[in-house]
Amino acid sequence: MEDIMELGGNIILEGFSSLDNIQMIVIKKIVGNYAKAIAEEKKKSYEKLIVTMNKEGESFKINVALKEAGNEGKAEAADKNLFMAVDNAFKNLIEKLS
Repeated sequence: MEDIMELGGNIILEGFSSLDNIQMIVIKKIVGNYAKAIAEEKKKSYEKLIVTMNKEGESFKINVALKEAGNEGKAEAADKNLFMAVDNAFKNLIEKLS
């Protein structure tokens, strides 16, 4: 079974199927807010935003890839707190994009 979830057509979440409904609501909110902020900052939409989660022991490793007009920006973060890992990965991506 594939572990891929699409949000809004251009946002893809991979590896999040093991989360419960409440965790998924929070993840979708965090990802959606950052996706909106990135689109507003760039003054246009992007082709794809891919967020991948891997559980490594006690930590969650989050990879974020933004694809637009042939370019790709990538960032990652790891933390024992899933939400902090996602937040830090997006902060790292935004820092690389600016």
